[in-house]
Amino acid sequence: MEIAGASGGVGTTAIQLCLLRGARVIGALRQRGRYSTSGAIAGPAVEFDLRHLIYKDLQFTGATITPPGLFARARRLIETGQLSPQLAARFPLKDLAKAQEAFMSTSHIGNIVVTME
Repeated sequence: MEIAGASGGVGTTAIQLCLLRGARVIGALRQRGRYSTSGAIAGPAVEFDLRHLIYKDLQFTGATITPPGLFARARRLIETGQLSPQLAARFPLKDLAKAQEAFMSTSHIGNIVVTME
């Protein structure tokens, strides 16, 4: 399984979930691999060479519907320590602009959290 955007909050969680299911996570999608996406935070338009999809016999899927019980299962994984959300930085609300700058720099690994403190 390839994880595009693996350094972000969703990506780091996706890696952990794939590993829990026994998948081998790699940085280059091989023949007959599966490319799945569930978000477009960087924007809806991407450049994609269809020859990669065709000649490597890839599966391309999107996900927007959350199966019943998904969040309860995720909570149990977190509670048992099998899933550990990665925290890159924490900012108080008064530093929201700094948090946005950190997010836009794309140099972080994990989630950037803004708190009410």
